[in-house]
Amino acid sequence: MGNRGTLFQFDDIEMITNVYVINGMNFVFVIDTYLGPSIMEKIDLYIKDQFGNKPIFVINTHHDWDHIWGNCYFKSSLIIGHNLCVKNIKETGLKALEEFKKYIKGNVILTYPNVTFESKIKFEDEGIEIYHTPGHTNDSISIIDYHDKVLFAGDNVEEPKPYLNKENAEQYIKTLEEYLKLDVDIIIGGHTNVCNKSLIRKNIEYAQKLLNCE
Repeated sequence: MGNRGTLFQFDDIEMITNVYVINGMNFVFVIDTYLGPSIMEKIDLYIKDQFGNKPIFVINTHHDWDHIWGNCYFKSSLIIGHNLCVKNIKETGLKALEEFKKYIKGNVILTYPNVTFESKIKFEDEGIEIYHTPGHTNDSISIIDYHDKVLFAGDNVEEPKPYLNKENAEQYIKTLEEYLKLDVDIIIGGHTNVCNKSLIRKNIEYAQKLLNCE
């Protein structure tokens, strides 16, 4: 995407699931790690072949199993997530491993973010901002690549409709309305194709109907 983003799409869980790689000036950012180390090994080989041996920073958009199982491949790297991401993985991780074990790719060892934050982290020289955007989950975060005007929204943006319940619909709407104010052209969700702000508007409309019990 843009000049420096590479989107990897997988369909092992009967829906598109995305891993997004940004080749920054000094670092490579890997957003989400999918189902395990065997997949991440292939992406790592691609990174080294295309971008050399730049340090890799991993970003977990939230704690759900289909976005974090490959963390263990990057256990020696910085893994960035929201403060609540660690708590949520500790609470749900082992159960998810058992419940969804048929999807495991490689020897998965639950590995938590080792760099956490409350509000935002900004890499000024890289044109990257990572910030808390609660909605799909309480630990959801989003990533803006200002150079390419790309927003990676994790599971906060989904097609054809978002996965949420009435209890978190109000916060979800607030987060998506903030997305609409961003100077970005490309939107990528955790399980979407490349899209634009029209999908955000559709997701808001769905959430508003849910909130109003329509």
